[in-house]
Amino acid sequence: MISELQRGFSPATALLSMSLVAVMCGAVQVASSLAKIGRLIKYMPYPVVSGFSTGVGVMIVIGQIPHHLATIGKGDYFGERSFLDRAPRSADAVADVESEVHVLTRDHFDSIAAEHRMLAMNLLEGMAAALASRLRRTDQELRSYQEN
Repeated sequence: MISELQRGFSPATALLSMSLVAVMCGAVQVASSLAKIGRLIKYMPYPVVSGFSTGVGVMIVIGQIPHHLATIGKGDYFGERSFLDRAPRSADAVADVESEVHVLTRDHFDSIAAEHRMLAMNLLEGMAAALASRLRRTDQELRSYQEN
């Protein structure tokens, strides 16, 4: 579900998609059972079956581990992508130490921007610069993965 939400689907669309996949998987299992396909597994070498089962287990466990995306400090901000495009956020923020966080919703920003255009422009320019910097850093990381 999280990966669907990260792509910007609404929770209702993600839930519907997951339900459809679950029904399809169930249909395949019932059809396989009726066709007695399970008996074919005895022709597969035990290391293949064991390796597949272990690999699936490892993938499930690794998928549950939170990924560290960035460390932010005093005066920094996060959530600007969702702020700009109004899509669901793609990650959660977790504080390691006691922190003071100020929230600026898009609706509140819009009401302030109506009266203070220069302030709004400065904030948006700052967000654009931060996004560009993060995108450049991501490009560099992707290049280093491709080279290795």
